[in-house]
Parts: sequence; structure tokens; C-alpha cells
Amino acid sequence: MNRKTAQDNVTEATSVRPQRIAVGLRPKLSLLGKDPNYAYRYVNDTPGRIAMFKHGGWELCTNAEVDTGNFRAEDATELGSLAYAIVDGGTGMKAYVMKIKKEWFDSFMDEHEAEVKSTEEALQPNSNDGAYGSVRIDRTGRK
Repeated sequence: MNRKTAQDNVTEATSVRPQRIAVGLRPKLSLLGKDPNYAYRYVNDTPGRIAMFKHGGWELCTNAEVDTGNFRAEDATELGSLAYAIVDGGTGMKAYVMKIKKEWFDSFMDEHEAEVKSTEEALQPNSNDGAYGSVRIDRTGRK
């Protein structure tokens, strides 16, 4: 909203309109303000899952670190409280934001990819067993 002053006929902004995003177009689990030196993910708060990630080197993020885009007027949050999103409205299940150093994450993903490759190699048919047909694994979308 703009207001003109009578003295000098200059327009001054009295309030700044927030950027609006259509409800259907807003990503459900968006995350803003991420540090590029870390990898982030939402982790469901099921028994033992958060502890498992903590043992793997992941850290919980606070609201001061990241912005989940959740604006709930009924939820009063303390400064420094944990960042989360509600992922199941029926049960109220929360998913907390966790982060890990980017080089650790890349190392874990390389190990995971090596395991996937070995499993795929085991699926390849042995051409000496007399069977016919073929199996083709398309890896165009991966490393």
C-alpha cells in the first residue's frame, strides 16, 4: 500500500507485500537458507530413526539455520528450536531437518553407488550357461 504525503507529493511504502506462491504450486517440503557445504534431508520422527542418523554423522538443524517455509500462527516456536515439517496431518508425524558435511555425504553416496553396481552386475546373465535372452540396465541418469 502506498501513501502520498501532502507536503512534497512523494510516495512512500508503508508496508511490503510478501511474495505469494499459489498453494498448489508450493513445494511440500521446501528448504531455504541451506549452507552449500552441507547436504540436507527431512527425516521422519519414527522410533530410532533420528538416533540412527545422528550415529551416522547427521546433525539436527534449528529454525535459525534454515527456513522450512512453514508459517503456522498457532505454533509458537522458541528461538533455536528444531526445524521440522508435518508430513502426515492425520497422525501429526513430524519430519526434522538434518544436515551432514557435503564431503561425508558424497563419500556415503559413492559407497552406496558401488553396492548398487555390484548388485546390477550380479543380475547380468552368464552367456556361457546356454540360456538365451538379454537383460539391459540403463545407467544414463546416474554417475
